[in-house]
Amino acid sequence: MTASNPRLLAIKALKAVFIEKKSLDEIFDLKNTPELNLIKFMTYGVLREAQSLEFILAQLLSKPAKLKPILKIILLLGLFQLKSMRIPPHAAINETVELTKRLHQTYATGLVNAILRRFLADKENLLKQLNTTFISEHPDWLLTKIQEAYPENWQDIVAANNQHPPMHLRVNQRKITCTDYLTLLAEHHIKADNPAGYPDALTLQTPTDVAALPQFAEGWVSVQDLAAQHAPYLLDLKAGQRVLDACAAPGGKSCHLLEVSDIDLTCMDIAKNRLTRVNENLTRLNLLAHVLIDDASKPQHLTERFARILIDAPCSGTGVIRRHPDIKFLRQAQDIKTLHQLQVKIINALAPYLEVQGLMLYATCSILPEENDFTIQAALAQLNNFVIMPLNFSTAHQKRYHQTQYGCQFLPTPGLNDGFYYALLKRTY
Repeated sequence: MTASNPRLLAIKALKAVFIEKKSLDEIFDLKNTPELNLIKFMTYGVLREAQSLEFILAQLLSKPAKLKPILKIILLLGLFQLKSMRIPPHAAINETVELTKRLHQTYATGLVNAILRRFLADKENLLKQLNTTFISEHPDWLLTKIQEAYPENWQDIVAANNQHPPMHLRVNQRKITCTDYLTLLAEHHIKADNPAGYPDALTLQTPTDVAALPQFAEGWVSVQDLAAQHAPYLLDLKAGQRVLDACAAPGGKSCHLLEVSDIDLTCMDIAKNRLTRVNENLTRLNLLAHVLIDDASKPQHLTERFARILIDAPCSGTGVIRRHPDIKFLRQAQDIKTLHQLQVKIINALAPYLEVQGLMLYATCSILPEENDFTIQAALAQLNNFVIMPLNFSTAHQKRYHQTQYGCQFLPTPGLNDGFYYALLKRTY
């Protein structure tokens, strides 16, 4: 076993999420790590299936609650390999036992070996028990909120959250058309299609490493979910307009705004290190914008008004759980109220910087009403000079979103978009 052993690195990532409460984005900023795809597959897989794996473990242990946290993580990874990966069983068991030694849990090697072999011996029966037991793979508080908000759709949402996400591209049509890039992908034996209603989007039949995408480094395409690609068109951009992307990092929507229209864009974010990602994306795509460090909830460095403001607000991320399964273990019920208050504060703080007759687009990757319609309702209660505007989606999108009182809610949909919310406000005087 080497220091770069993928199972060891997967354990370290899982330990960071389960025990240290760190996000996977912090953990996987390792572009040149050997076998990164395998490490991610195991890590994300355990996080997606954690409740199922814990259910199985409970059937195999008399007192699972007494397991040391690190030992539990080792066993979850071992069970995931045996349940959900095409690895020879003896290899998965041997590697997991070796992992136990490597992580200074030598006393438990016999237990780990016995538990994994017991699972293999009774696999069919255990999986039958699992399949007849309702397991949502979501924390109770979040499942309850989803059920309350979507009594008719909650099962579909939960199922979508537990699936592997599709991979969508945004074609930079300043460089190449969607049709021509489809041809280029085909020449590289990559299958894709152009989903209806998305002028800049392609969906890959099989997710692939960006390094395999032709001209990716030259800025011909970016990776971006379908629902997030509506922003420039909902803002009705006009060339020459001053536009503010108020919570810009990592810069996906910022770059899309610039790809669609020749605007004068300011990209603002609270953290210098997050703006590094914005600058990297701007550079790769050969785009220009003003980059500003400032707090959108109490801006101190804005000196002018803008014709358009995009607020891609900090949120729970409950619409993108299939891409970020660590959200289920990092978010807590009390976070939602805190985020709602911050979102209202940001809208109200930026309102004076919007020109009269200007448009403000509020967006989140949350599916929770507290962060979406309730936030807009609370903000409008303090903004007498703002009104809600209709959101103009094409007919191709009508089955993909729910019209709400103040905006539109996209729900996670297999093969299509993530969960996403939009509301459009206009300043009247």
